[in-house]
Amino acid sequence: MRSLTTLIFLFILTSYRLVAQTTTAPTVTTVDGKARIEFIVSAAGEQDALFLKGKDWLYKTYNSGKTVEQYDDKAAGRIAVKARTQELKWNAGLGIVNTAGGFTYNMTLDFKEGKGRLIIEDITYQKGQLKDAMILASGADLADTFPANWPTLGKKAMTKHWNEMQAAGTSELLALATSFQSALTKKGDNKDW
Repeated sequence: MRSLTTLIFLFILTSYRLVAQTTTAPTVTTVDGKARIEFIVSAAGEQDALFLKGKDWLYKTYNSGKTVEQYDDKAAGRIAVKARTQELKWNAGLGIVNTAGGFTYNMTLDFKEGKGRLIIEDITYQKGQLKDAMILASGADLADTFPANWPTLGKKAMTKHWNEMQAAGTSELLALATSFQSALTKKGDNKDW
């Protein structure tokens, strides 16, 4: 009886570890001072099938993959994308909210049998049409604690706004990675209806 209990315990522990390894959430890391997201998804399917799921996800996510897709190579299992987050908001106080630009980024989707990988890098702030946009220069990386090319006058308030924009950009990019995972692991539609 004791060996049966031990066996069941080991089975549960092993199962938990396997599930924990394959269901990790995407995170933002910093490589050489630059923000980067790399997310590997285990998914059933051959490279070509996963590539097509990834391409379908791309077109649905961006409403037209042609506007963001730089190139694709089905044989190599790779799609390269250049895109931009939604407009970020700048809360000026007193109920005034302005658009403050967004983050441009490069995304690479790689596929091989049983796996898909999403890499988002070169995540760079691009100023928008904010009335005071002349003080916000483009070029800061998502990982920057404060853009080096922004004025330091009023830095405390500017840092608060930058942190809000970083959080919004990070949230959108992590949601993209999670959406990619859902698209690759979704069971195929029943074609014999």
